[in-house]
Amino acid sequence: MWGEIFTIVLGKRAADIDFNRTATLIEGWAYFNATLLGTIFQRMGLPESSLEFLLTGARFSRPSPLSLVRNLPGLLRLLGRDLDLVKRFAGETKPGPLLAGLEQTSADTLSPRQLLERIAEIQAGLRVVTYYNILAPLGFAIRKALLRVPEDWLSEASTAEVASVRQLRSLADKAYQVVGPLDTNQVLSALAASPEGREVLTQLDAFLERYGYLSEVGTDIAVPTWREHPETIHHLFAALVHQPPRPSTTFPLPRNAWDRYRKDVCMGRARLRGQVAEIYERLLAHLRWTFIALEVHARDSDQLRDAGDIFFLELPEVQALVTGVRTGQPLQEQVDQRKHAFHQQRRQNPPPVVYGTQLPRVQPLSTAGPGKRLKGIAASRGQAVGRVRTLRSLSDLQSIADLGSDFVLVVPYTDAGWTPLLMQARAIVCEVGGKLSHGAIIAREYNLPAVMNVTGATQLLQDGQRVRVDGGLGTVEILEG
Repeated sequence: MWGEIFTIVLGKRAADIDFNRTATLIEGWAYFNATLLGTIFQRMGLPESSLEFLLTGARFSRPSPLSLVRNLPGLLRLLGRDLDLVKRFAGETKPGPLLAGLEQTSADTLSPRQLLERIAEIQAGLRVVTYYNILAPLGFAIRKALLRVPEDWLSEASTAEVASVRQLRSLADKAYQVVGPLDTNQVLSALAASPEGREVLTQLDAFLERYGYLSEVGTDIAVPTWREHPETIHHLFAALVHQPPRPSTTFPLPRNAWDRYRKDVCMGRARLRGQVAEIYERLLAHLRWTFIALEVHARDSDQLRDAGDIFFLELPEVQALVTGVRTGQPLQEQVDQRKHAFHQQRRQNPPPVVYGTQLPRVQPLSTAGPGKRLKGIAASRGQAVGRVRTLRSLSDLQSIADLGSDFVLVVPYTDAGWTPLLMQARAIVCEVGGKLSHGAIIAREYNLPAVMNVTGATQLLQDGQRVRVDGGLGTVEILEG
């Protein structure tokens, strides 16, 4: 889909570009092909900072007048698509008959062949929505950069992730009024003992029904959703009840007519970005649930053995489960080999940049000691001091209670599934991401200092170290440990 969008601008000059090569797997790890992307950007007349602008929200340099003239026909075509985006989205995908149909019919009630048809329908829908899921954020980022609109002005154009944070916090506040500051293990049972508490629990169930499609990694359908593991949200909810409410940030408002105009221009695209993202994430969740339903049939017929095995198969192999047309190695043997390779690859320490097509062997980074200062992207203002708690995955978290209330969360990335956990931290440090990343948005929403794009943070920082996070300067200073 990125290739189709690039082709709008480049026209015939895109004929010799294989856009499938813009990203690749190197020993199981996904990498952008920066060389090819650089070629694409140069042909479009864009500056070298374009990739940083897209990935981290870095400042966008102005292209040269000559390149603008050369690419003017293509840029005008892209501008036309952008200006027509809201109207086309409303008529084509919102709310979307496909999504409505998926939510009315459970995948568990379908036969294997019907599930295959459902998978094809979702993929076709995702292809359409992906177009908007690229152009809407891109159009928003360009408007925000050109008009120099502060992120604070756009807090009310909340995404589903931010809306879920607000609702869960509100439910926790209601529960606190009913049961008070109980131990986290007692919150749910105490709520169940009174009519007022049972009403809160009913609303919590409705919350999971509404936001159950979210997961730790929204774009990876191999990762379970909140709906599949409600106990995770229950634990996080209980932890929020146990902690005193943390007020959300009050953001400054535009001061004059020009400020209000700039805000309105960006606000419309920000809302579109959120609407598109929700449909995209819901479709991905339904795609996951459809594969799981198909896996149940395969396990019942002894074609697959363990839960999650289906995500180690390619689509033609999944289709073979249903059609029975197979050649070569048995599928379960292929799954076992790929699972073994996957776990081997996860133990590697991949570098951020690779030259060539082989992953170099690099030694783990040494732990940083007191006095060391790490630098990243300043994503959310403020300072905080706390003890490091490093998590590489939500599955590493054994107990919410173990975190306490005085920790600095250090993670490789953040996505929707991390949201309730982010709210409990004193500050957030991420290895990847920028000012427009999920973690940065949540941090600004709840006035948490945040520093993004701190290379090697989960290796350099160790549990228990006392650090000072300055979200305005983009620094993490190790004080003790």
